[in-house]
Amino acid sequence: MVYCFWRYELTTRRMGNQNKAMKMELILKNFNVKCTYCQCRINTRSNFTLDHVVPLNFGGTYEENNVTISCYECNSKKSNKLLTEFIKDEGIEMTPEIARFL
Repeated sequence: MVYCFWRYELTTRRMGNQNKAMKMELILKNFNVKCTYCQCRINTRSNFTLDHVVPLNFGGTYEENNVTISCYECNSKKSNKLLTEFIKDEGIEMTPEIARFL
């Protein structure tokens, strides 16, 4: 997997410096340390990215209810697509983790 520490740092900086490690742990805990989309196991902080469910260019924010854990591959495929478009294009099965954002 690609090392994504710079994405982690950039995102946590934008989320606010206050308790950024705690925010990351909360996000990891909420998603059972799996990619929200393909359900692959996330082993370390270096093999995941934070994905904006509603992309920033569509008005998405850095709030916790718009940020999810994604493997690098899924995040790259999703790019700046809306969640519904990404699910349809990739044929991804609806899971409770995805449903919480719809």
